[in-house]
Amino acid sequence: MAKQNSATDRLSVFRKGAYVVIFILFVRLVDVQIIHREGYKVRGERQYKHPINLYPERGRILDCNGELLAFNVPAVDVSANPTEITSAEEAASLLAPLLGESQSRLKELLTSNDQFVYLSRNRSSQIFDRVQDLGILGIYCQKVSKRKYPKEHIAAQIIGFTDIDNRGLSGIELSFDKQLAGVPGKAILLQTATAEKFFHSEYPVFHPENGQDVVLTINYHYQKIAQDELYKRVLETESECGIVVILNARTSEILAMASEPHFNPNRAGHFHPSAWRLRAVTDQFEMGSTLKTAVMSAYLDEGSKNPYDLIFCENGRCSLFDRTIHDTKPYGWLTLRDVLIKSSNIGMAKTMTEYNHERLYEYINAFGFGVRTGIELVGEVPGILRHPYEWSRFTPIAMSYGYEISSTALQMACMYNVIANDGLLMRPTIIREIRDKDNVIKNHDSREIRHVIKKTTADTLKAILGEVITSGTGVKAKLSGVTACGKTGTARAIKEDGSGYEKNKYIATFGGFFPQEDPKITVFVLLKNPKVGSYYGGDAAAPLFQHISNKIIEKEGVDYFTNMNHQTLIAEKQGKEKRVPNLVGFRKPIAMKLARKENLNVKSVGNGKTVIAQQPEAGTSISENQDIIIVTEKESLEQGHYSVPYVVGLPLRNAINILAARNIRAVVDGSGRVVRQQPKAGQKIKPNEQVMLHCESSIDVGKLLTL
Repeated sequence: MAKQNSATDRLSVFRKGAYVVIFILFVRLVDVQIIHREGYKVRGERQYKHPINLYPERGRILDCNGELLAFNVPAVDVSANPTEITSAEEAASLLAPLLGESQSRLKELLTSNDQFVYLSRNRSSQIFDRVQDLGILGIYCQKVSKRKYPKEHIAAQIIGFTDIDNRGLSGIELSFDKQLAGVPGKAILLQTATAEKFFHSEYPVFHPENGQDVVLTINYHYQKIAQDELYKRVLETESECGIVVILNARTSEILAMASEPHFNPNRAGHFHPSAWRLRAVTDQFEMGSTLKTAVMSAYLDEGSKNPYDLIFCENGRCSLFDRTIHDTKPYGWLTLRDVLIKSSNIGMAKTMTEYNHERLYEYINAFGFGVRTGIELVGEVPGILRHPYEWSRFTPIAMSYGYEISSTALQMACMYNVIANDGLLMRPTIIREIRDKDNVIKNHDSREIRHVIKKTTADTLKAILGEVITSGTGVKAKLSGVTACGKTGTARAIKEDGSGYEKNKYIATFGGFFPQEDPKITVFVLLKNPKVGSYYGGDAAAPLFQHISNKIIEKEGVDYFTNMNHQTLIAEKQGKEKRVPNLVGFRKPIAMKLARKENLNVKSVGNGKTVIAQQPEAGTSISENQDIIIVTEKESLEQGHYSVPYVVGLPLRNAINILAARNIRAVVDGSGRVVRQQPKAGQKIKPNEQVMLHCESSIDVGKLLTL
């Protein structure tokens, strides 16, 4: 009986124990399946599901002619999951020589508690296979893109640079980061028990959208000229810094914008941050006598003065409102015209005493001073133009020769562009277009802002500024074979805290444009505190204007500038002018579509797929009935024959160039534009056969003789 009771007790204890175990299991199941279900689900998924980011290709940055300024090269990021590493020391010893990293640093990373760490980034793509071949569990390689700047320091402050994650930090890279960056994609990889990863159809791949290309108005060749000449001049004069701005005189497109000191965006971190600054838009100065041009335009435009009114310039020294004003040379009686040519501070100041101060403010503001230009770059400052209610009695006097008003170099270049462009202020732009593959997403055309002065006033100023260079303070800016207009400037440098002027420190400036008869290029240059030689604008800055302009003339050819007025007259005679878009670099159907969108006639030469040249060049003004010739890839010799291109309507020199590109000789009858060709376009000719070009001048010689 006792044995039976003992067995019953043991069974009871067993049952109770079983109930407890079942209850514990039940509680555990409730905890796992209900209470902490999501947490365990995430942990489980982590073991076999690995989400990855798919990075888009960052868009390129190009100059106006398609020259690459920023693009991408293949690179590799090497990362690790330290929780999967079996031997951190062994892995570190194998990876260190491949990655160029210290073994101790790698070991420290590989023994961390994180599930993801970068071991090395933006490495050469050549190490991808070598790391993979090591077969280390927990080490991963991902192919990425690294930003490359092939022109190094050329246009560096304009382009800017990116961080290690290809995010824009300055310049165009920052301003258009959204367009350049594209949209990242995502994918989920599944992992087997042996750590092999694979895609599965249950988890779709969201492919990335590559970034768009940004095409600048910058001309690489002009930019290089500006930077090379600025660098040399800064060294020669031992200036603290220097700035150059070059604009298209008709459209205000920025052709070049240079700053010294410069930097290399491929190694941006090796340079002081001050070198990253695009000083043409971020730095403001009192410009001195280069501002006299704007003040003089107000006098002349209002009609309150004419260029031949006489002003007595007090023989070089004058007192106004308890201030003493000096000229660099003692002048007696000068015409208002000569006041600007000889840059007399006293002449400007005395004229201002007779002028309405409110009207002065309105004109200066209309030129764009005191407000941002709207350039597509971050960091632009508006300059300083105080309202008349904040002026002292002497403020308008000081403004008449360039003090008590601050501006940027870009604002000054735009002011001279107003004179060059017959009184019209245009919004400056540095973006020509944004492209997605072969499609133009957005065109950034120049935009008219306002007419600041009358055309007759602009013409008068052109004549006066021409004399500044031929016989005034700007003789060292005289160009070779091309007429020019311009104005010198010298101003004292303001202290950084704005409390006064630096002792013996000056700002030397020169602003101008060429050719005088039909301006095409505007250039503004600035040197801060030149220490070697004279600090006057006519001595320090004018030669820089000359060197840059002469190099541009040398590159384009004198005829390109001296014939401009003649070409403009022809276009006006033939009909309403239109601006030729850039078609070079586009696929032929896209180029044809772009031109026809502007109601322009297009004729194609060649049987290639891509436009390699065009006539007339982009930016040229043509009449509505004038043809644009696009040249595609060169046609190879077909069965011993060449196809004759269409050159009717082109200037003779351009026609000869197109024929020469196909090894076709030309025989010329007459001069001017081609009006007839024989054989006709499309016909086949043998090598060494000739094409006869019949040309006629657009100028009526009989009419010229009667003028």
